[in-house]
Amino acid sequence: MLTIKMVVVLYVGYNFSVHAYGFVSQKIAEFKVVKIDDQAALLKLVATHVEIPASSPLFVVKINDDKDIEALKVKMPYLDGVKKDEYVVVYPGLVLVYDAKKDIIVKVLGGMKS
Repeated sequence: MLTIKMVVVLYVGYNFSVHAYGFVSQKIAEFKVVKIDDQAALLKLVATHVEIPASSPLFVVKINDDKDIEALKVKMPYLDGVKKDEYVVVYPGLVLVYDAKKDIIVKVLGGMKS
C-alpha cells in the first residue's frame, strides 16, 4: 500500500513540475529574457569591457523590436536611447547596456558596491 502511495505522489509531483516548467518558460519567453547558457557567454563578453559583480545578474534582456524599446522607456526611462539588438544587463545597483554587434558597452548606470 505504501508503494502505491509513493507512486501516486511521484506521478503527481512529476506532472506538476512539467506543467510548472512549461508555464514559467512561456512567461519568460514573453519578456525575451536571455537563456542561462547564452547569459554566461554574453557576460564573458561584457566582462572584457567593464568589471561586473561575481553574482548572477537579476536579469538580462535582449531588445528585439520597437515594442521592447517603448516598454523599456516606460519601465526604465533612464535607459533612453537603447536600440534594437542591444542587451540590458541588470544587477542590484548596476545597469549595463551592451551592443554585441559592435562589442561595446553603450551605457553604464550605477556602480558596484565595495
